[in-house]
Parts: sequence; structure tokens; C-alpha cells
Amino acid sequence: MKRTLSRFLLPLALATTALPACAAVGDPAAELDELELNGGTRTWFRPDVVRLDFWDGSSCSGSLVAHNVVLTAARCLDWQFWPYVSPDRPWGHAVFSQLIGGAPVASSIAITRGVIFGHDLANDLALLRLHESKDTRPELEGVAPAVLAHAPPPIGDRVYMFGYGCNRFDPGAAGQRQVSTWIYDGAQTFIACPGDSGGAVFGDSVGLFGVITGLCDVDPNDGQWSCRDIWASVPARRAELQWWIDRWASGQLL
Repeated sequence: MKRTLSRFLLPLALATTALPACAAVGDPAAELDELELNGGTRTWFRPDVVRLDFWDGSSCSGSLVAHNVVLTAARCLDWQFWPYVSPDRPWGHAVFSQLIGGAPVASSIAITRGVIFGHDLANDLALLRLHESKDTRPELEGVAPAVLAHAPPPIGDRVYMFGYGCNRFDPGAAGQRQVSTWIYDGAQTFIACPGDSGGAVFGDSVGLFGVITGLCDVDPNDGQWSCRDIWASVPARRAELQWWIDRWASGQLL
């Protein structure tokens, strides 16, 4: 956990760490599960939103943006440009969770490379290259990559924020993501949990426009957390992101 005075960067969730309380916002969409959960509503919607399990036991959230590329937060890579890591000793795994035939199914693909696009919250963006394409897994045939937004959502658009942070899980196992959804009014949100870092924020009319990052305060009197969400802007860095995505997806860059 990185600390700046009394303010904490939104940390990665650990299986051994107690999670803070997180308030849900907005009304759940009709197609979503009704089971309420800290940070939103539990759902199987959008299987392109993945959980990232790292070798040290930490976790983040991310989004598939090409058949072998995942978008997440730079903080999940500890703000460092990763060198190539052998697939025999991967840095971690992207875990796809789906409900197939009424049963939860997990598909885990090794992470072998990463690149970051900033060292501050506004540019807290990173890409991860997977060791193999999701197309090599028959159960992932119907999982379509998310579309990067060219612009932020207009006021009045419905937005969806996804993450795994308030959902405890067994590493490597299928787990339901959470979603909070509301009508966008440009206001600050306070709903992310540790472990949601890198999760996707979608707008109905624009696509994937934000990546979850943020700051959390701990009240010294009662120890309670209050998390202020910041969305790293995808449209602001879209050209750079797309350059890497296209080349990793086509095999031009290893």
C-alpha cells in the first residue's frame, strides 16, 4: 500500500485484508442480478471484464480489448514498465468468469507482458499482453472485446462501472463481478473498493471511457474508509492505447 500523508492510493485487494464498506449507486439495470453487494450489484453481465490474479496474491480488475490484450490500471503493475516474463513463470493470470449451462466457469490465461501509459491518477492506464488468444479457448468464443471510447459520455447517458474488489474469491476460480449503474451527471462517485482498480467504466453511447483508480481516506477516529473514485481517461490516451493493442493483437510486437 502506498501512502501520501493521511491519504491512501486505492490499494489492491488481498484475500487476507478486510474490505471497506462501499455504497451502491443508482438502480440496477433490468438484466442484472438482484443480489446486492458492496460496490454494486453482482452480475454475470459483460464477460469481457476480467479479474487479474497476480503472483504475489494481489488482484485487480481489467477489460479485454483485443483477443490477447487486457486494459487495466498502471498501479496494478506498480507503475512500472514490465519486461518480458516467460510464460513458464507468468506474472499473473487474467481470469474470465462466465455462467455456462447454469454453472460458473473460469478460464485463466497467463499474463506475459505489460506497458503503462502514465504515473498519475489521470493517466493510470496499462495494457497487459496475454500468453495466448482467448480464441484458443472454446468456452470464450462468445466473449467480445470492449470498444474503446473516442469521447467521454454525454450528460444523461447511462454508465456502468465494473470491478471485483468487494467480492471475495478463491484465486483462479470463477467469481462474479459487480456493477454499479446510474444516469451520468458528471458528479464524483464514491463506490469503488480496493481491488476494483483497473476495472471498466462504460457509457451506453460511447463504450469503454474510463478505468477505475482513486483515493481512499481512513478516518483516524473510527478506522472507516471513504473512497473517492477517479476514472483514468481512455479517450485522452486512445491513440497510444490503440497503437499497442493493434500491434500486440497482430503479433507485430512481442
